[in-house]
Amino acid sequence: GCAGTVWTGSGSDATGSFALTDDVRVSAATANVVFTHLGTATTAGIYTVLNPSTNRTMRVTVALSGRITIGP
Repeated sequence: GCAGTVWTGSGSDATGSFALTDDVRVSAATANVVFTHLGTATTAGIYTVLNPSTNRTMRVTVALSGRITIGP
């Protein structure tokens, strides 16, 4: 699980979660990515995001460097 401090602020609820719009949802995740204060990730991971109106997915990949890429 996550070991970092949860950020709460504009747009998040009290637990630090954000609501996704238009019923978009994360359908799979390989890890719970935590970002450091330097912007790097403590764990790399891939999130699969599903658009329910088209049933298409996109992958959001987070590298240890903190780089995020989005693609099919």
